[in-house]
Amino acid sequence: EEAAAAAEEAAAFDPIDHIVFAVGSGGTAAGLALGSHLAGLRPQLHGVAVHHSPEHFYELIDAEVSELSGGSFEACAREMLAIYPGAGAGYGVATPELMAFCAETARQSGVLLDHTYSGKALYYFAQAARAQPERFRGKHILFWHTGGAPAPQKRKVAPLPRTAASHRPLAPLPRTATSHRHFAPLPRTAASHRRFAPLPRTAACVVLPSDSRPRGHLLRCSRLCSAVFTAFVLSLSLSL
Repeated sequence: EEAAAAAEEAAAFDPIDHIVFAVGSGGTAAGLALGSHLAGLRPQLHGVAVHHSPEHFYELIDAEVSELSGGSFEACAREMLAIYPGAGAGYGVATPELMAFCAETARQSGVLLDHTYSGKALYYFAQAARAQPERFRGKHILFWHTGGAPAPQKRKVAPLPRTAASHRPLAPLPRTATSHRHFAPLPRTAASHRRFAPLPRTAACVVLPSDSRPRGHLLRCSRLCSAVFTAFVLSLSLSL
């Protein structure tokens, strides 16, 4: 009964025609593309590259999807999603127009956007949508908010009035025996300095070659985990 009620409630919502999201490392884009394709979802995917070029991410997503599927996946990234340029003045660089857009979005909707990821994604997609209004007019568009730290706009604040009370010297705190006494160090015990046995090595452990670049490997693992998780969430939402 609960499943039937959930299905009936889901059917009451209007279908989503488009999904928009920021493309930073490519993990979310790869997961959405792969998950929606495997789940047979109908929304069109629109990614906004906040740095690098769309071509760079098309190639990256193809490589990620190929690795996730073991090379058995035939569809290419260009067939599964569209990626728009959205780097603007540079990665993490905001323009007055972008900051004004983020502020206006927060004022009208209460949704906070940052100037590096979500703000740029929505800002540049809005420009692309205005350039082809017939494609998006009357459609249901889902903006996939991937987070980011909002950067408050700089503003000039009037200094506080200077008064005699605000600049008068304060009397020093009284010095007492308690405020300057030395505390005895914690006792050293065998348990506090014992060596712990190393964790057992399992198949899940990631071993990096000695001549590799750890940052590159960790970034790639992060992208793959993001892609797998996103694909899992899409498949789960479809089954619900």
